[in-house]
Amino acid sequence: VLGVGSTWLPVLAAGRFGQSGFSVEGFDAAPGADTTAGMNVIGEGFFDAVGVPLLAGRAFTESDTGGAPQVAIVNESFARKFNVGRDVGKRLGFGTTTNYGVEIVGIVADSKLGALKRGVPPTVHLPRRQWAGQVFSMFYYVRTGVDPEILLAQIPRVVAEIDPEVPVTSLQTMATEVT
Repeated sequence: VLGVGSTWLPVLAAGRFGQSGFSVEGFDAAPGADTTAGMNVIGEGFFDAVGVPLLAGRAFTESDTGGAPQVAIVNESFARKFNVGRDVGKRLGFGTTTNYGVEIVGIVADSKLGALKRGVPPTVHLPRRQWAGQVFSMFYYVRTGVDPEILLAQIPRVVAEIDPEVPVTSLQTMATEVT
């Protein structure tokens, strides 16, 4: 196993990202401007597992918990739309607020996750550990250096050893998911 990551919404979710309006410190939206962006909750290691490069800042860590300051990672489309550039450290808020309670700690490359045939939507990624009470299921992605079919047979056994109450369903390779 080369990497493991979790996400609230499966990749290739066909645009099922949650949507929210956002405000960004230092960005003056014109009246009536579209300030919406996609929103997803992910675990640390997600971007490595699905092969999305971090362009600036840092990835989420185990210390990004509910008791820690709120953080987010945005994609390039979000950074362009809200004039963030590569400036990590700017703050964002939900809706039309001046309460910018979330610090942008990273910027990732645009990727076709969730949008194979459309443009890449501006997206805010939030750490799973800070949103644990609001997420009821997660999808896990495993990057492997061996034939993925071999690993598929081992995953249910390994998970059951860790916690037999955790269900393991819908195992498939990315190649299968894409087709």
